Amino acid sequence: MKLINYGPYRREHEKSFLNIHGSTLLHQAPELLEHQKNNDIQTETQNASNIWSIGIMLYDILGRSHPFIDEEEDIHIHDYIHKVLNEEPNKLPEDIPSSLKNCVMRMLDKV
Repeated sequence: MKLINYGPYRREHEKSFLNIHGSTLLHQAPELLEHQKNNDIQTETQNASNIWSIGIMLYDILGRSHPFIDEEEDIHIHDYIHKVLNEEPNKLPEDIPSSLKNCVMRMLDKV
């Protein structure tokens, strides 16, 4: 079941990160970024990808930034994909309750 389309949820600097389906790459799970040309994504992957996307949005709301992009960073799409595939997300601010931080960070675990 698809709950929402994450496409309309984007900031001004995210316009260049649209994929061919009109959604933003900034909310796509690593496995989708890695295999985005493949159309045979399994249902389990789709479910995990939805959790990832919700985690990205929650992180953005709580931390007021994207977990893989520093606020002042002007990042190119290839660098962004490399960061998502190879690096851990930035830490959430200390003033957020640890149980909430842990929940969001678990949503951003890579498959």
